[in-house]
Amino acid sequence: MDKTFNDALILGFDRVMGELASRANSRRSNYPPHNIFKFKNGSYVIQLALAGYKKEDLHIEHDVQDSVLTVRSDKSAAETFSKDIEVANHGISARKFVKTFTISPELRVSTAKMEDGLLTLHLDPIERKVDKIKIEL
Repeated sequence: MDKTFNDALILGFDRVMGELASRANSRRSNYPPHNIFKFKNGSYVIQLALAGYKKEDLHIEHDVQDSVLTVRSDKSAAETFSKDIEVANHGISARKFVKTFTISPELRVSTAKMEDGLLTLHLDPIERKVDKIKIEL
C-alpha cells in the first residue's frame, strides 16, 4: 500500500493521491500560456492564449472518471502558412500541444468559448447529492 496518504477513515482516494503525487513530480510544459481564476461560488475559469488557432484546430475532452481535462491541437506551424510564403520571422507560435488539468470530480465544464485568441473554459460545481441507504433485513 502506498504510504503517501494513509488514513483508515478516508477510503477510495488512492488513485487520486497517486495522480497528484505523479503530477507534482513531473515536468510540465508552459505552452500554451494560461490563466486560472477561482470564484467565491466554487466556479473556475481557465483561459488559454491561443493566437492563430481556430476553434476547429482544438479538441477538448473531460475524462470525468480520471478527473482530467485535456485541451490539445494537432495543428503544426507548417499548416499555418501557404507554400508560396517565406516566413521572415516566426515569433507567434503555432504548434501541436497537449495541455492537461487535473480537476475535482465535483467540477464540470459548462462552456467553452474561443474569442480574440483566448480559449475560455468555465468550470462549475455540480450539485451535491446525498444517497440514502436502506438497511436490508
